[in-house]
Amino acid sequence: MAGDIGSADDLSDVTLADITQVSLGPAPDGPQPPVFPSNPTGDDRPLSQILPYVPLPLPEQIPQDCGEGGILVITLRDGREISYGPCKRPVEIDRLWWHYLDVMYDGE
Repeated sequence: MAGDIGSADDLSDVTLADITQVSLGPAPDGPQPPVFPSNPTGDDRPLSQILPYVPLPLPEQIPQDCGEGGILVITLRDGREISYGPCKRPVEIDRLWWHYLDVMYDGE
């Protein structure tokens, strides 16, 4: 699972230019949908298709009390991975999640 970031202060300096990938996956296991990296290959989709929907500043992560569901991971240029889920996410991340699925299935 992706690394955790402790507080909103750790995320306050993140800009869209810092984001290199957004991915969505099942927890604990399951099929992996295409990811949205800055340099897509194969079945990947261009990050530019969903980057406008990434909320800034990035919201604080919510403590989790379950082990099943889905996890949205935002990967930064410095290697940090900010994960949201699997069972609780800020509403701003839910909106990004829905745009991710919309673009993935509709190709827009």
